[in-house]
Amino acid sequence: MAPGNLHPLDIEEGNLLVLASDNDPRLLPILRKNKGLASVKDSFGYNCFHAAVSYDHLDLAQAMVKELDVDVNILDDDNETALYLVETLEAAKLLVEELNINYMNKNKNGHTAQEKLAEEGEFNKIAVYLKVWELEHTTAEELFAKKTAGEKAEKAEKAEKEAEAAKTKGKKVLAKGAANAKTNSAAKGKGKAPKKATFADEADDAAEEDPVLTPVDIEKEFKSFKKDELVEVADPDLLDRIKKIAIRDDYLKESGQLELRKLVANMVKETGSRKPDRLPRDV
Repeated sequence: MAPGNLHPLDIEEGNLLVLASDNDPRLLPILRKNKGLASVKDSFGYNCFHAAVSYDHLDLAQAMVKELDVDVNILDDDNETALYLVETLEAAKLLVEELNINYMNKNKNGHTAQEKLAEEGEFNKIAVYLKVWELEHTTAEELFAKKTAGEKAEKAEKAEKEAEAAKTKGKKVLAKGAANAKTNSAAKGKGKAPKKATFADEADDAAEEDPVLTPVDIEKEFKSFKKDELVEVADPDLLDRIKKIAIRDDYLKESGQLELRKLVANMVKETGSRKPDRLPRDV
């Protein structure tokens, strides 16, 4: 037995993990006298069973489970079973087919042993074997449930990213609003009229979020307005002028975008004082 000031893994014959790694013949008699020692973990949650599997001492590993009552699903600090440590197909088959290890266990990163082995790419044959075993021993309902769970997780992740993006955009809007309020307050203090937001300002703000404005976007946007909010802008002549910009080589460049925004700005200005047939003809 280990002296009081030593870790339980350190005994007179040596360290239990080292003995298991070396498949030392002295180990099993020691463990049979004190079965509890077979499940003792080190500071990382590693134990004799993990060591035996890792070094492919399969007879020793099997004896620990069947004779010494070691839990085949014993976990280390990464929430991983011995299946994550296998380096031979024989070891994987022993754990899965004979000792009934939980091959669907997930570690702290949410990966099964099969997924981790496949990702690392070092033991591909084992990863393939585990995947085939999983498919052969999983019902259609379980596969559907797993697929649904995966889709829900993806949707939740996407929603979280969209919420974060919206939050960031909202902060930008609030910051700009605060800056404008400060500017207007300063102007008022100097006896100047506060600056009003113009369509051009809004167009610039939109350009910051979405720098590419296409004629199709404009056409859709203005066709969606209610008639009592805006004159009928779906005028063929106006749409023709918008579409002419679309076929120009520079419509995605700064010059084309500027011209497109000017057309929209002028169009909106005209809605307050002119009839549709008096919209500006020249862009």
